[in-house]
Amino acid sequence: MKKLKSTLILFIINFIFITSLAYATTVRGRLDRFGLLGIAPASDIQVTLYSRVAEESSVPSSTGSDGMYYFHDVTPGVYVIEIGFQGFNHEPLKYEVEALDQEYTNISPILIN
Repeated sequence: MKKLKSTLILFIINFIFITSLAYATTVRGRLDRFGLLGIAPASDIQVTLYSRVAEESSVPSSTGSDGMYYFHDVTPGVYVIEIGFQGFNHEPLKYEVEALDQEYTNISPILIN
């Protein structure tokens, strides 16, 4: 009986863990900019993901040298991506995106100036 209880508890914990993974996605995308040689990845740009429903923001992410940004463990739904320009007098750029119920949600590349 004791073994049955511990097996049942382990099954329930695994079930909860697996079903929680099914409801999270990684939102990823790339920022590009015009350079001297044409379009190039935009590195070190701050990107923030805001929930349209809860009006909460994620921890800001910065683009890497390849222009890519990532937000992990995002619940599927409608969000706003805000692209900020530190040290510049630019209004942040905002784009509405939908995080899908799949492993990755790929956002089309965004061209910034």
